[in-house]
Amino acid sequence: MKNTITVSLLLIGLICNAQLMDEPDKRTHAAAGAFFSAPVVGFTFQKTKDYKKSFLNGVYTSIAFGVGKEVYDSTQAGNRFDNRDVLATVIGGVVSSAITTGIIYLTNKKRK
Repeated sequence: MKNTITVSLLLIGLICNAQLMDEPDKRTHAAAGAFFSAPVVGFTFQKTKDYKKSFLNGVYTSIAFGVGKEVYDSTQAGNRFDNRDVLATVIGGVVSSAITTGIIYLTNKKRK
C-alpha cells in the first residue's frame, strides 16, 4: 500500500507543471476530484477492508468524473476536451484518496 501511494505521488510530481494549479478552473477540478473520491474510499473500505482497493477506487472515481465532465463540456458550443482539466481532477482524487486511506489506516491501527 505504501508503495502504491508513494509511486502515485511521485508520478504526479513528475507530470505536473507549477502553473497547472494557478488557474482557478484547475483548482475547482482538483476540489471536485477530492470531493467525489473521498467517500468512495470510505465506502469501499467498509465493504472490502482492503486499503489498496479503496485507494484505487477513489482514484478511478476521479478519473471517471474528470473524463465524464470533459466529454460533456466538449459537446457544448465553443468548448473542447481539455486534458489539463482531467489531470487536475485526477490530482485532486489521488491526493484525497491517499489522505483518506492514510486516515483509515491510522484509525484502524490505533484500535488494535
